[in-house]
Amino acid sequence: MAGGGFVLTVTLLSLVLLAALMLALVSLASIELRRTEAENHQRRAQANARLALVHAIGQLQLAMGPDTRVSANSALVSADGQQHWTGVWDAHAPDGRPWVVRDPDTGALTDRRQSNNYQAGERVMQWLVSGSTGPDETGPADVQLVGAGSVADPGTMGVKVPAMELLTHGQRGKMAWWTGDLGQRANLAAQAPEDALVAGQAAPELMGEGPPLTADLRSRLVSEASVSMLAASPQWAKLHFHDFTVFSRGLLTNVRNGGLKQDLSVYFESSGTIHPAGDSPGLNDTDRLAGPANEMEARAAGLSWELNPF
Repeated sequence: MAGGGFVLTVTLLSLVLLAALMLALVSLASIELRRTEAENHQRRAQANARLALVHAIGQLQLAMGPDTRVSANSALVSADGQQHWTGVWDAHAPDGRPWVVRDPDTGALTDRRQSNNYQAGERVMQWLVSGSTGPDETGPADVQLVGAGSVADPGTMGVKVPAMELLTHGQRGKMAWWTGDLGQRANLAAQAPEDALVAGQAAPELMGEGPPLTADLRSRLVSEASVSMLAASPQWAKLHFHDFTVFSRGLLTNVRNGGLKQDLSVYFESSGTIHPAGDSPGLNDTDRLAGPANEMEARAAGLSWELNPF
């Protein structure tokens, strides 16, 4: 009887151990299943984000690729809607001519928008966001892309855009994007003269309690977060999220006629005369600002230098 009791005790303990082992294995399998499911969701979200980035870059290249395109914030045309969407306008009218033209009789510049009932809100070619609605339109599909983690007041400074539905292999998802215009922000990292030509050096101390930056500090700015570390108040960067950057670059394009603006650096370093060479008509202090600059340029354009009014 004593031996039988011992066997029964061992059997019961073995059953308890087996039950505990089974529970542990089930728990482990459940945790692994949840982890795998979370990883799958994360991978799908990352894939959607990459797709949104591709769409945003493509939209930007298509809308802002031509030299005659200009951009501005939606606050230009929207008083109550989203204030920080980037809109794209064409510097040329539908007839293909620039809105700003030179009067053939007086040589003065004339803005044709004044006589064509120009409405900036009606001339927007593209909003650089996902979806196809305007900044004054809201809907249930809107998502917050710039919120409390970046700005002091998400209600007035935040950015909401419409999300786009995705369906891939039976899995539903969403993507959204917003392209901000860094060219409209002060570049706090600009310090060298060549940088100043593209994005002028800014004085952050003029923005509330912005940090005074020396040339050495400017060279160490690697992100907007590094600027906020130097500010007197941790809220400064959130209050001025849309006002500064450390990354902006640009091209000196001629938005009126297309192409690049003429580089006058050599002329400014000369004695006032650059002699013609090859296809270049040269440049002189006596050259005219309106019409063909000189007789050689007039001949190249097929114009009469003597009869030209300018």
